[in-house]
Amino acid sequence: MFKLLKPYLKKNRLSIVKLFIYLIILFPITVFTPYINGIYIDKLTIFESKKVVIIFTIIIGIMNIVTIIGNYLSNRLYMKLQTQVGFEMNVDFIEHLKKLPVRKVSQFDLGYISDRINSNRKKVKME
Repeated sequence: MFKLLKPYLKKNRLSIVKLFIYLIILFPITVFTPYINGIYIDKLTIFESKKVVIIFTIIIGIMNIVTIIGNYLSNRLYMKLQTQVGFEMNVDFIEHLKKLPVRKVSQFDLGYISDRINSNRKKVKME
């Protein structure tokens, strides 16, 4: 499967690198959010001062905003990458079909060929 995808991944190398950078940045924030929330709840139960509660509220708010924006950007980039690779694969498959002899192609129903191309592309997308 990787052999089939290798040329498409090379073409979209920059987008893949960007996606990994987004995910690497989001990972620590996602991991530490429950920890910070736990500390925040502890501070609320003890209630040492208003200042501590306000600081933790601001920290949690900033972390949530960064997480929301990061998830939006990474999901958008992932969908764009997935669509681009799928489109490029379809174009290459169609170009390959154009090069085949007419006798070979006419043995199969066009609906069958189209369905096979789309189902193969969807399988690649999900893996």
